[in-house]
Amino acid sequence: MKTTIDTPVRPKAEQDLYIEENIWQQQSLGSLVADWRSQFSDNVALIEDETELTYAQFEQRVITRSAGFRNIGLKAGDHVMMQLPNSLDFIISCFALFQLGVIPILAMPAQRESDIAALCELSNPVAYIVPSSYLGHDYIAMAQRIVSACSSIEHILVASDTPTSTPYTSLSQLDSTEYMQVSNIDPTSTALMLLSGGTTGTPKLIPRSHNDYYFNAKASAELCQFNEQTTYLAVLPIAHNFPLACPGIIGTLCQGGTVVLCPTPGPDEAFPLIEQHKVTHTALVPALTKLWLEAKQWDDTDISSLQLLQVGGAKFTAEQAIQVPDVLGCQLQQVFGMAEGLLCFTRLDDPLNEVVHTQGRPLCDFDKVRIVDEQDNPVAQGDVGELQTKGPYTIAGYYKAQAHNQTAFTTDGFYRTGDLVRVNQAGNLIVEGRIKEQINRAGEKIAVAEIEQRLLSHPYIDEAILVPVPDAYLGERSCACIISSQPVSLSEVYQLLQEQQVARFKYPDQIISLSFWPLTAIGKINKKALIKRAEDEYVEPNMNQLKPIPYIEKTISVQSTSMQLAPRISELSSHPFKAIYECKSAWSVGLGKVAELYSNGSEITLQQGEKTKQFNGKPFPELMAQALQSIQFENWRLYGVAKFELASVFHGIQTRTEHEKSLQLFVPELEVRLEANKAILRALTEADLKALETLVLKADTSCVQTESAAALKPLQTPQINTQYKDEYKTSVAKAIEEICNRQYQKVILSRRIHVPDSICLNKSFRYGRLHNSPARSFLYQLNDFSIAGFSPETLLEASNKGYISTQPLAGTRSLGNSPQEEQQLREELLNDTKEIAEHAVSVKLAQEELEQICEPSSIAVSEFMAVRRRGSVQHLASRVCGQLSNGKNPWHAFQALFPAVTASGIPKREAIEAILRLEPNSRDWYSGCVMIVDNDGFMDSALVLRSIYRANNLTWLQAGAGVIDQSKPERELTETIEKLSCIANYLIDEKTLEEAQS
Repeated sequence: MKTTIDTPVRPKAEQDLYIEENIWQQQSLGSLVADWRSQFSDNVALIEDETELTYAQFEQRVITRSAGFRNIGLKAGDHVMMQLPNSLDFIISCFALFQLGVIPILAMPAQRESDIAALCELSNPVAYIVPSSYLGHDYIAMAQRIVSACSSIEHILVASDTPTSTPYTSLSQLDSTEYMQVSNIDPTSTALMLLSGGTTGTPKLIPRSHNDYYFNAKASAELCQFNEQTTYLAVLPIAHNFPLACPGIIGTLCQGGTVVLCPTPGPDEAFPLIEQHKVTHTALVPALTKLWLEAKQWDDTDISSLQLLQVGGAKFTAEQAIQVPDVLGCQLQQVFGMAEGLLCFTRLDDPLNEVVHTQGRPLCDFDKVRIVDEQDNPVAQGDVGELQTKGPYTIAGYYKAQAHNQTAFTTDGFYRTGDLVRVNQAGNLIVEGRIKEQINRAGEKIAVAEIEQRLLSHPYIDEAILVPVPDAYLGERSCACIISSQPVSLSEVYQLLQEQQVARFKYPDQIISLSFWPLTAIGKINKKALIKRAEDEYVEPNMNQLKPIPYIEKTISVQSTSMQLAPRISELSSHPFKAIYECKSAWSVGLGKVAELYSNGSEITLQQGEKTKQFNGKPFPELMAQALQSIQFENWRLYGVAKFELASVFHGIQTRTEHEKSLQLFVPELEVRLEANKAILRALTEADLKALETLVLKADTSCVQTESAAALKPLQTPQINTQYKDEYKTSVAKAIEEICNRQYQKVILSRRIHVPDSICLNKSFRYGRLHNSPARSFLYQLNDFSIAGFSPETLLEASNKGYISTQPLAGTRSLGNSPQEEQQLREELLNDTKEIAEHAVSVKLAQEELEQICEPSSIAVSEFMAVRRRGSVQHLASRVCGQLSNGKNPWHAFQALFPAVTASGIPKREAIEAILRLEPNSRDWYSGCVMIVDNDGFMDSALVLRSIYRANNLTWLQAGAGVIDQSKPERELTETIEKLSCIANYLIDEKTLEEAQS
């Protein structure tokens, strides 16, 4: 990077490129005024109060002001400190200085003596332009003190009538009608200096050239589709880059529009101006947008002319962003940029989701951006890193900051923005925070932006800032500074973060409440003041928070196999809630209920004892994370089921299910985990643990003394061949017709078979398990319903490290009656194009579903088209796996995969709709899932097939078959018979058994 002592410049090759590509117009900002007058002479250019200036009048005012500046000796290259509020004097003076090649330094009206004195010492201005007073502050008195300390200042110019004291001059008296020859200004030279937006220390000076700033404004105006009908309301302080040129005032004038000047940004002043002048465009920062949104709830001013609201300057929450179109009645555009250069905009034709959740993409193709890690190495697509940039309107260095420039810019000229960002698949940036906005708490790094965002989800917290406070023990502790509608305690903040599954070290150590933010002179939040207040108010917190209730554990030896013992334990227990889940070689039994969690798909209810808490208003996976974090037991395991109808909510067919417990999970009071001749007993009290040990030992003994499995005689096979045979074939034929009409590609249709209510689910489960080779087996009784079965496949397996897999099965053949027949049927299955096609599309869909939630590079098919024996049938089986992306939890995976493709169809939404139309009964638990979930993130979920169901004094079986365009109703009926046999052949009738024993 080539530099001068004061102002670094771009390499000549870059400058030549921008000129050659017509990015730089080789025109000074001062010369634009005449061009605008020639194009838009009679259009109204500027409005302040009752004063309106056409473009012709604006040019004349600039010429006379420029002549006045020249007459007092201002010349090209001089610096002028300009500290004016939003006013005609600001704009006229700026362009008059541009015409002379004099460089205005744009200070904020809110800056005070210490900042201005430091800036003057750095820049040596020859003049200082101020209002006489503004918002109660005496600028002339401040100017006198500044001049006494800064010998370079020769003139104090005041934007008002002539002051009584001399030698100060009013701008109106300065204006001159003398003819002045237009200066020939080098367009590559510095046109103005903006101030950096740091929250601490003296701002740095940002030199912007005529070429780059003209492009900045004009290209922004074209992107935002400004034109002669545009009326732009300048509400933010126009010394900021955003309202000045992004596209702001200069961009509006470039297109022949009208600029209305608003002295302060409050809705009480801005709304009437919007109504009066039919304002179409304006720009705000998020805090002001929030104020406008709130004001519109009671203010009836007509602001319907407003077409576009730009929001930038800080992270805009999605919760507020989504309100803009409805509340303010205009389109939202997010803008992310910096006075140093790079501008990113969401586009006017971006989908609303992009506009709400991202900060846009760069203004032009010549913007170069890269996202890097701490070693300046590029991060992977979608990962968070520091944004670095250079381009035709990004500076090459700060003014007189040679040492700082060595670290602020890379050796190849990229500006290190300090912003942490990632890029989504659409190419839009998402700003995640600032590199330096981290708190080092006892060696643990806390991202400030993350915790601030989570604090804002509290219903009473309106604004939140997390600051680091020096601490003798931690190095730095974190303090949450909040503005809230009602008092919020530190314990309430802990509860909030616990519900969101936030790591404990990220919890704030302190909280302070304020009515308003202390501000720096340039209008940024004064974090130094917040830290000082946190130090002054700090009191050692009471850490006696409620602790989770732990389980007590004991391991005992047992003689029986887990397959025998688990159902016997369940059978001897009188608890209305109980569950058995076999996962590979481990069996788990839950008895009783100390907490229950259930959902209708849109809201979640958690019951613990007499306490009930509801969670709603967020996506299902986030609600589940919150609810699980509120469970008051330590190292819990949940047992539960999900009905098929939950899928209709996940796929947008309906907003909630009819049954409030379409997902139902419980934390057991007692638990037994069985592995290889040992039982791990878990209970919440010593008394319960002793009672559980007695129960398990009794069950272990009775497994040996009671009837052997061989003595169990199954019920004569119910009429699985004939029940609802014709109705089912009619439904299949209808589905084939719809598939041929391309309504969907595949659907799984099922039929229900009723069986006697005297069937014993425990004994049928135990006997059936001996004759099945399932992926998972289960027996659940949740108060008023029971299911038992042998799942052929897992829906979702999630490790506590976020590694997930799913096992789609599609393609079925019977095992036959001999090894030879089984092999023959297997070869037939592997060569059946219909079955292979069915399976391939299922695997493809599983991959696509994982792409929504997993790191793309981690997705793999670890097993493809293996043949798995499941009871009396064999299936084609594959396994698709991947690593969850950052920000995703196992419930994102559950929502993406549920229901299993092999029990619904392709595309899922259309297939689910077809099932709801073509099947005579609601499916309930059939083709839903059973699961166990641990508090560390482990989840194992199995598809509910090959099962027996009991509810509402009815007992039934159910099975289905995949229907595609090549299907035949008779063959699909046969497939249901084959699948039903996996459970129907092993049903134990309690009455028959009693008669045999008597």
